[in-house]
This record gives sequence, C-alpha cells and structure tokens, in this order.
Amino acid sequence: RVIDEKMKQSNISKAEAEADYNSFLENPPIYYALEKKEEYYMALGYKDVFEGMIGEAEKEGRGDAMREEIAKFKLQSKIKAYSVLVIVIVGFIYVQGIYNLDPENFMKGGLPDYSRR
Repeated sequence: RVIDEKMKQSNISKAEAEADYNSFLENPPIYYALEKKEEYYMALGYKDVFEGMIGEAEKEGRGDAMREEIAKFKLQSKIKAYSVLVIVIVGFIYVQGIYNLDPENFMKGGLPDYSRR
C-alpha cells in the first residue's frame, strides 16, 4: 500500500518505490531526511547540502543569513566533537592513572573470572 502511494505521488517505477521505502525503513527518519535533502540539492546541481541551502537562500535574498547559520552550525559541531574527544582522552588518562597506582588490584572483582571453568 505504501509503495503504491509512493509510486502515485512521485511518478516512479515499482522497483524505485520499493528501494526508496526500504531505504526509509533501514535508516532512522533523520538520516533518511538528510539523504533526501542531499539528493534534492544534488539534482539541482549543487555539490553538497550546504551549498544548496546557500544557493536557494540567495534566490530568496537571504544568502548572508543562511551563511551565518551554517557557519554557526559548523562551529557548534566542531565544539561538540572536540568536547567528546577531550572527555575520552581525560577518561583514558584517569583510568590509566588508577591502573598505574595498583595494577594488581585494578578492576578486581569487577570483571567475571572465566579462567576457573
């Protein structure tokens, strides 16, 4: 039923509709939407989503505002990525410090002992 509706809405073949629906089921909705957005902008001739968003915003006369939004988004993404990296590195150094203090008793009792079986 869903595939038939997709075929009617988009005027595509049954195989294309099935492939599209399977892609929707395999990917979480946010990734599916991003993929479709990228396909849309690529079909318009843009090299990526950001360039497409800027190009379409320039047609509406708000290209500078869109550039600022994209720059802000990229900056926030970098901050989040570096924050995760710092937390992982600090956690590793902390665990290594605990191990170096007493390697004999490190996580003793915390992990199951399968050597007795």
